[in-house]
Amino acid sequence: MIEQYVVKESTIPGFHVYQARVKVKNPLYANSMDVAIFAKNPQMARQLLTAQYGHDSVITNVVQIA
Repeated sequence: MIEQYVVKESTIPGFHVYQARVKVKNPLYANSMDVAIFAKNPQMARQLLTAQYGHDSVITNVVQIA
């Protein structure tokens, strides 16, 4: 179950807040976390998350929340 974040800050025109689940794999552990990111569209959000968490991460459930 993904909990929605409450975002009270104003966003830059054209940008929205997206929520996604990111699974990070490492030789010693694996972690799954919910993250929020500012982007213009879901594809941009996915690209930004891939750049931040690496190409080995699994990004799912990218949805606009604000």
